[in-house]
Amino acid sequence: MKNKKFYLETYGCQMNEYDSHLVESLLTSAGFEKTEDEKGADIVILNTCSVRQHAEERALGRIRSISSAGKRQEIAVIGCMAQRMGDELLSVNSDVKYVLGTDSFYKIAEILESGNGSHIVDISCRDEPFDYESKPSGQSLSDYVTIMRGCDNFCSYCIVPYVRGRERCRPPERIVEEINRLDQNGRKEIWLLGQNVNSYKFDSMDFSALLGNVLENTEIPRIRFLTSHPKDFSQALIERMASDKRICKGIHLPMQSGSDAVLKKMNRKYTAGEYLDKIRKLREAISDVVITTDIIVGFPGESEDDFRRTLDMVEEIEYDSAFMFRYSVRSGTRAEKFGDDIPEEVKLERLDQLIRLQKRISEKKMAAQIGRLQTVLLERTAKQSAQDARGKNDGGLNVVARGGSKYLGEFADVEIKSSSYSTLVGEIAGRQE
Repeated sequence: MKNKKFYLETYGCQMNEYDSHLVESLLTSAGFEKTEDEKGADIVILNTCSVRQHAEERALGRIRSISSAGKRQEIAVIGCMAQRMGDELLSVNSDVKYVLGTDSFYKIAEILESGNGSHIVDISCRDEPFDYESKPSGQSLSDYVTIMRGCDNFCSYCIVPYVRGRERCRPPERIVEEINRLDQNGRKEIWLLGQNVNSYKFDSMDFSALLGNVLENTEIPRIRFLTSHPKDFSQALIERMASDKRICKGIHLPMQSGSDAVLKKMNRKYTAGEYLDKIRKLREAISDVVITTDIIVGFPGESEDDFRRTLDMVEEIEYDSAFMFRYSVRSGTRAEKFGDDIPEEVKLERLDQLIRLQKRISEKKMAAQIGRLQTVLLERTAKQSAQDARGKNDGGLNVVARGGSKYLGEFADVEIKSSSYSTLVGEIAGRQE
């Protein structure tokens, strides 16, 4: 099947984006050709997500809608939904031929090259540490580097440990090698990825020490990481973040709920008070830190008092932004056994309250940036004007720089002149050398 064309589509999180890049590297190295024309592809590959029911429904609808348009066109379903559903996916569309789970996609070139005409379903799991080498592609200034896979937390609402397996960490020297390859290919910012990135442990090296190793052995200008679990967010990590300006001052720290009763039922392994203490220590060490979070409302058994505690926490912490969701049952999780006792209209009303509160806070926090000077990596032309450029500041906030298109691909100082709920707007004040 060499020289055949593949079309690759990705659903879900940054981990899936990284995996899709690995798939692209594996296939192009084996002689396959990537195409952006789905109809012209010999095989359509969908990298799927199972974190929420809606993500699966979107992917299933997409699989059903793919048409061969009169030519022999095969479908490969990979990733989390493939891991969870396995053989079931063969019946969704008669063109589905390959189903490869989260630990099996690395075999994709070998499987496609075999071309023996049979269906292949491989959702086997591995316990050994993973390490695949990807080749940088494209002209992006920012890229991902996965440092670990899997999760050992087993939050009661979460499917991830069942579809991505237990934690396996990557050797630090291989992480450094990949970052240096990306640096040499023009990247100026990398995201260290893991389902629970700050639980990284390889031999005696924890995540804080890994950051120190990356700082010492690479020259990449900006380092970010995602996602952190509050129970593993240590004082040593806070001090490491504060110690070097190359580590960006933005942190995503999912709270999920402000109620101890709900947190215990979620199996989050921290209390609201412990979470709040870590936020205070973080802000003491880094005064301008940007903090974002995830919150679920309507979890089984959540009372009005439980929900009020979440609102109180949000008001006290004042997140810069938040991803907010109403609870939906995920088949196969422990929370499935709790039932779904919060009426949908109550979930929606609570979610609306939370969104309105966070919107007010975000607008206030963004307005406080007016008049300040921000260092921004200008990544692309702004949608509204080809003369303007768009990028992120150190904390990860979106910034539009008026007249900044001449500085695309560079760091620039931007003086903030106005703001909205999600974007800062400013003017170029100088170029960073």
